[in-house]
Amino acid sequence: MKEMLTSVQNPLVKQLAGLKEKKVRDATGMFLIEGVRFVEEALQAGVALRQVVYSPGLLGGERGQALLAELLKTAAPVQPVSDKVLAHIADTGSPQGIVAALDIPSVRLGDLPQEASFFLVVDGIQDPGNLGTLIRSAVASGAAGVVCTRGTVDTFNPKTLRSTMGAVFKLPLVQGVGRGETVGYLREMEIPLVVADAAGEEVYFRSDLRPPLAIVIGNEGQGPGGEFLAAAARRVSIPMQGGVESLNAAVAGSLLLFESARQSGDFVN
Repeated sequence: MKEMLTSVQNPLVKQLAGLKEKKVRDATGMFLIEGVRFVEEALQAGVALRQVVYSPGLLGGERGQALLAELLKTAAPVQPVSDKVLAHIADTGSPQGIVAALDIPSVRLGDLPQEASFFLVVDGIQDPGNLGTLIRSAVASGAAGVVCTRGTVDTFNPKTLRSTMGAVFKLPLVQGVGRGETVGYLREMEIPLVVADAAGEEVYFRSDLRPPLAIVIGNEGQGPGGEFLAAAARRVSIPMQGGVESLNAAVAGSLLLFESARQSGDFVN
């Protein structure tokens, strides 16, 4: 058993704590996940863990003990640390005694499954919770991948990751691509764009949202970029009552994703 690390000045501890910052994630190509469930999800997905640190708090329950036993069977370096050190590394106040570092997956547009035809495009979303929820909804509705355009909040921001609840491991995620590049790729793949637009003349549940298609959800304040509006096969809106002008981006995107899944017959019992 390795000796427990108790100093926040330890080089490994400093390296892991630094991954809470985007510039460090970009420089190292790694990101952090926290908590028993998230690490379990990573193991189940077969994701390689670059480094695992755990504190005595992990061993207070049977589930944590079982997780540690599984981790020790893998090739991942597993390092015990004090509760104080784990709290320094973690982004949350209660990381459940375990934090792991993983490689940021490198996924390009060309890596998206070509046999699939149902994608989500996130254009300039700034709120980590919105992006995380959209990724969860994309997985839950059966989307084959998510494309995040340049200027969208970092997918591997700790707050985004917590909102995904592990869904980040369950489909391809393309980050930081240009709008024009995305439009060109989807046009080449003959996948029409359906853009959520408050000014859209088609009501989303009366529009044909059967795949193949890519649903575009734009920035919370400004909406989708002009390139997507110009290339849209359909611009759909969500009717609202009670004087409400717009919905949260994650809610709007989820409605469209699940309506597309419904129309395709995926949820027919």
